[in-house]
Amino acid sequence: DEFSMHTESDRWPLEHEAGGRPKDGFFALLDTDGECIKSAVKLLGIPPAPLRWDFVGTRHSTSMNLVWALRDTSSAVVVRSDSGSVHVLFPSEGRVKAIKTRV
Repeated sequence: DEFSMHTESDRWPLEHEAGGRPKDGFFALLDTDGECIKSAVKLLGIPPAPLRWDFVGTRHSTSMNLVWALRDTSSAVVVRSDSGSVHVLFPSEGRVKAIKTRV
């Protein structure tokens, strides 16, 4: 889709409503009923999890931190890397579990 499509600058084209702004960010935050709370936003201020996930980038690290911050709720995060792999992260027994798949 247009949001995740990479361009030379990874910014919205100038003629777009969000012209010149970066396209990266969190795609959607949904509640347990599937209602969108936030979309296409940059999540800031998430405290780091006391966990390590070596050899992953910022998207995956931020996703892990978000799941850790939401560990006392029913939550899951889906994150896709540029390589095409997809991870589903969720809290489980005081840890963050990740399931890897490909689209």
